[in-house]
Amino acid sequence: MQMANLNSRLVLRNDILTNWESLDEQMIPFKGEALVVFDGEKTRLKIGDGIHSFNNLPWFGESGDIEELDAIVNQLQELTKKVGNPSDDEVAASGLFAELDKKADIEKVYTKEETDLAITSAIAEIKHFEKQVLDSLPDIEMAQEDTIYLVPFNGSYNEYLLINGKWELIGSTVTDLEGYVTNDALNAALENKVDKVDGQRLITEDESDALAALMNGEVGTIKLISIDGIPLEISEDKSVDLPIASLSNLGVVKGADKVNQANITENGEISVNNITFDHIVNGTNEVVINCGNAFGY
Repeated sequence: MQMANLNSRLVLRNDILTNWESLDEQMIPFKGEALVVFDGEKTRLKIGDGIHSFNNLPWFGESGDIEELDAIVNQLQELTKKVGNPSDDEVAASGLFAELDKKADIEKVYTKEETDLAITSAIAEIKHFEKQVLDSLPDIEMAQEDTIYLVPFNGSYNEYLLINGKWELIGSTVTDLEGYVTNDALNAALENKVDKVDGQRLITEDESDALAALMNGEVGTIKLISIDGIPLEISEDKSVDLPIASLSNLGVVKGADKVNQANITENGEISVNNITFDHIVNGTNEVVINCGNAFGY
């Protein structure tokens, strides 16, 4: 930052004696404050103590108190240190003058009055729209571009604005609720909602139809089981009990390893195990044993 070139002097408070005396109790000088008094051809000095008024302070130096003079000199030296030196081409500013150099240049900033005026002017330039309610639109020549005209229409108002010399319908005071759900409809829909349960989900309509068809026996079910045209009994729980084959009933065949009984092998062949004969009739000198598709031993 470029230092300001200040040509400043330190001036003590001063006035003529009658003016100082007229202050009386109105002003209590600060402790250590120097008051220069011009009394005719003499220049006199009083030093404030922070307690007494001007008229009640003694004249400095006229009592011959050297210690008091030294104290005043020390105070003036301390004040000089705080005020510092003004800046010039060779010496940087110090103390109070250095702080002043940090302040903005008054020629480059707005005062409060100038700022307020600039804000007021900017606001005044902003267009503010007004509204007028009329039975019909006025002539374009009489209309204002910063006015919204409200014209009655079906129990509400249409809003018109004059844009580029033409009337433009910019809206209506009617609120279009098309597509919005009412409170009653929403509450009715929520009454039929299904709460979400962890680990479960809702089934689709297709899944529901398929499940209903399966439960009604319409898909992939056996309605009748029969053996050689003879229906088997189906219980209410949809189970079928296959009977064992006998001389009078058709049914499944059980294999056995006993003599004179049929045996079913692993490949589904039926064999007769150890056939014995109690009596053989020889009428033609030939014995024939017919085992059908089975094989004998």
